[in-house]
Amino acid sequence: MSDIYNIYIDILNKLKMHVKSEPFALHGVVIGAMGTGKTTFAKSLASTFAEVNGGECIYSDSIDVLKQLNPSEKPLAVVIDDVSYQLFGLTKDVRQMLTRIFKIRHTIKQNTLLIFVVHYAKSISPFVRTAPLKVLTSISPAEISAYASEFDFADLVDYLEDYSLYKQKYIYYISIYGYGFKYDVTNCIVADRCKQWKRKKSN
Repeated sequence: MSDIYNIYIDILNKLKMHVKSEPFALHGVVIGAMGTGKTTFAKSLASTFAEVNGGECIYSDSIDVLKQLNPSEKPLAVVIDDVSYQLFGLTKDVRQMLTRIFKIRHTIKQNTLLIFVVHYAKSISPFVRTAPLKVLTSISPAEISAYASEFDFADLVDYLEDYSLYKQKYIYYISIYGYGFKYDVTNCIVADRCKQWKRKKSN
């Protein structure tokens, strides 16, 4: 098994350690600047989840896709891309979406992984706080204070140092149920293992 594959498996195993019953629904957010590999990483993690569970992958650019999900015969991995403006603040839409996430295992009736890709987290912190999986693909000094309530402050400072020092690499900071980990995914963000993505477009 390749090191590339092992990184995704390691993240998924750390998530599943906290699962108390099945079917389960886990959701995560991947946050960072453009060009830092957010979507590729999200799709690679989701497709690994689908592969090891014999499931399917769905990709969309709208949170409305959650309304279209029905009971499934297989585990499901869903990536929803660029949802920053769709999740602005704790609006009625955000509250409805959170409710849908928390009930998704009853809707799908299978193990489900939802990953949301966003460009910034400051305006969607109520949503970010509920995510067991939080991934930073980039950081700047100005963002330290913005993320301080969502991540361990000392870990953020440490991540900023590495991120600034190794600009040529893809260094990610990942929080799983509050436990922080750093991963060098430079060789991993091309490892999209899903054989067939089902793309659902926004209406």
